[in-house]
Order: sequence, then structure tokens, then C-alpha cells
Amino acid sequence: MLFWITILLLLFVLGLQTQRSIFWYIFSIGSLVFIAGFRAISVGTDTYPYSLAWQSILIDGNSYMEIGWNSISNFVAFFTNDYNLYLSFISLFTIGIAGYVWHKYSSNAQLSLFIYFAIYAYCGSLNIMRQYAAISVLLLAYTFTYHHKMIICTIIILLASTIHLAALFALPAIFADKISLENKTFVCVAIVSTLIIGALPFAKELSIIAGKFGHYFNSTNLYRDDSSIFIIFSCIYSGLFLYIYFCCDNALRSNPMLKIYFIGIIMFNIICQLSLGTRIFYNFAIVQTLFLPDFFHKKKYIKVSILLSIYLLFYCTIMLYRNAGEVYPYINVFNKYF
Repeated sequence: MLFWITILLLLFVLGLQTQRSIFWYIFSIGSLVFIAGFRAISVGTDTYPYSLAWQSILIDGNSYMEIGWNSISNFVAFFTNDYNLYLSFISLFTIGIAGYVWHKYSSNAQLSLFIYFAIYAYCGSLNIMRQYAAISVLLLAYTFTYHHKMIICTIIILLASTIHLAALFALPAIFADKISLENKTFVCVAIVSTLIIGALPFAKELSIIAGKFGHYFNSTNLYRDDSSIFIIFSCIYSGLFLYIYFCCDNALRSNPMLKIYFIGIIMFNIICQLSLGTRIFYNFAIVQTLFLPDFFHKKKYIKVSILLSIYLLFYCTIMLYRNAGEVYPYINVFNKYF
């Protein structure tokens, strides 16, 4: 755990530097790719199952997963049969796409990288690799909402779904430019009402409506017997969003990323108590890496920045303490323990 906490703090310090360095940014991304790529098979809950899928790729070219993921795996298999090089490429694909987006669109790319780590996206990618690879593609898709190019955004979201089907739940983001967050009453009513709806016991009905995606709602893999913890998370996320929202000026309230996050909050409030519902929220939570840096390095947002810093550090520490995704003890392929 100390290994991950150290990385968290180092990224935090680098992210708060007033003078931005492309060297440290590339070095940080490269280091994270190396750490993920050369981890032992015991690091990450699904690292071993993915190794079995990799063996299937090497044997008959089929991982029995989505066609996009299958294509990426076959591309890597053309060059190597080494599993750690495969993991390295997947990590480079995942962080590389996100890193490009941050470099081009974030007000502070290094801080965006810290936020990515702090919301547990990086450690999560050591477990549910397919989904976080798709989420990076979704982040790229979302940037086209800046230019109101919704057709391109839709196409890229559909491409992301060929890596992980859960990306299809991000399609409501294409309506972000139709949403106005200027009406405070509308925002508050939407959040409170969906919180109430989400607390109602209708998981079975949702799973039927969702059809082939129903397992994202009614799987017994994640805390279905204790849905109260997800309701609490929903309240925390909603409360934090409202705090940020009321601190925003009009320019930030019109930011497409804040609108997409609002859509994510609404969806999570409704499905918060349903098993694997958080997987869907991850599709939207990634936009925090683009709009949250706007609050840092601006004196008028100093109080918000302090709260966000405390929240992010605390949230990541709690997730690490729970060892979500079984990311520690960290062991690399050279058999060194951290």
C-alpha cells in the first residue's frame, strides 16, 4: 500500500507545480505504463483471467471477448507472445490516449494525471483492463462535444463499445450540448429526485429492461446484499457535484465536461444500489480529469481546490486501504516487493 500512496503523493506534488514540464509529464506516464506492464500476475483481480484470454489469442486468435479488444490483442500477438509486453501495450493504449487528451485539452495535464490516479482509475485499470481501455476512448469521444461534433462523438463511443460493451451506456453524453446548467432549481431537483428513485427497490425491473446488459444490474459479484453503501456513495458524489456547481462561474457551468458529469451523476443516482452499476458511472467519472483542473491555480477557487485535494487524497487512500482490485502487495516480474 505504501508503494501506491507514494505514487499518489508524488503525482499530487507534480500536479501542483506552477511551472509545467513536459519531461515530468512524459516521465510520469512512462513510469505508470512500466509499473502496469511489468506487474506480476497476482497484481489485479482480473490479471490472471486476462492471461488465459491471452493464451486463447495465441492459440486460435480469439479471446472470446468484444471484437475491438480481440483485434487489439491480435495486433500485439503479431509482434510478441510475451504477456507482460501485452500488458505494457494495453497500459500504453489506455494511458496514452488519455494522456493525449489531457495534453491537448486540460488546463494542467500533469494535474489531470494525478486526478486520474486519485479517482482510482489507474489502479482500476490493473483489474478491469478492457473497460478502462474503452473509457480512455470515451474520453477522446467526449472532447468532440467542445466543438459540437456529436456525430463523431457517437461514432467513437460506438468504437469504444467494441472494446467493452458498457461503453454504450455513455451514449447519453451526445446530448450534453442540449443541457443547460444555468437553472439552479432544475439541477437540484434533478439530483434530489434521482436520489429518491435510486433508493427504491426495482433492480429486477431494470435488469429486464436492460436485456443483454442486465447482468450489469443484477450480478451478485458486487455487494448486492449491501446496497446501502452505494446509496451513501451516491449522496457523496451528488453533494460534491452540487458544491462544485454552486462555486462555478457561468463559463464553467457551460463546460461540456461538467454537463457530461451531471449526466453521469443522474444515471448513477438511479442505479447506485444495483450491482455493477458503478461500472457504468466510470464511463462518466473520467471527465473529472478535464474539468477539475480548472479549479486549481485560480485564487478565486482556492477553497474549492483545497476541498477537492482533501477529497481526492482521502478517496484514493480509502480505496487502497480496501485493496480494491487487489493491487497490492505490488510485485513486478523481477520478483521485487514494494
